Amino acid sequence: MDTAIYDNGYAIGLHKPKINETVKQRKMMSPEAFAAFALKGLSKNKPIICPIPMRKTMEVFFHLFPAAHRKLMRLVCRVVREAQVT
Repeated sequence: MDTAIYDNGYAIGLHKPKINETVKQRKMMSPEAFAAFALKGLSKNKPIICPIPMRKTMEVFFHLFPAAHRKLMRLVCRVVREAQVT
């Protein structure tokens, strides 16, 4: 979601400009769009409200292929390590 948290938050031990640059490259949902999305989910009594279109597909995929999930998590960890201030 496109909020000021990326500009105003702290990145302890990480290179904040690099993280912000990476995050801002993603197409982010506006807070107003997410609010509308969340209210629609609440009106349908959904227990989980996630704006990622392929969330259900990803859950099934990672359940069927846990090794792929581990590889993705390793990639995420590597990206975070690369953003660490040395």
